[in-house]
Amino acid sequence: MDKIINSCPFCGSKKVILDNYRDIENKKRFFVSCLSCNATTGFYSNGDSAIKFWNQAVKNKIITNWIHSIIFRIRIILKRWLEIKDGE
Repeated sequence: MDKIINSCPFCGSKKVILDNYRDIENKKRFFVSCLSCNATTGFYSNGDSAIKFWNQAVKNKIITNWIHSIIFRIRIILKRWLEIKDGE
């Protein structure tokens, strides 16, 4: 199993962990999560797959930076919308 987990592609934090839970069928599901910004992978049947997906996302820095900028812009738009809505 690939035990090296790269830094978060969104915030750059090294506080990244492999975690797991049991689903309703009592099967273990694994995911990688950033403890700083709460970015996560999807759920995988093994830890190696979750780490591989996470590390691949780190390698695709252009795509992840683009996604991060979209999320940031959506947050700004929502914040402004809520401010306008509260002002009505």
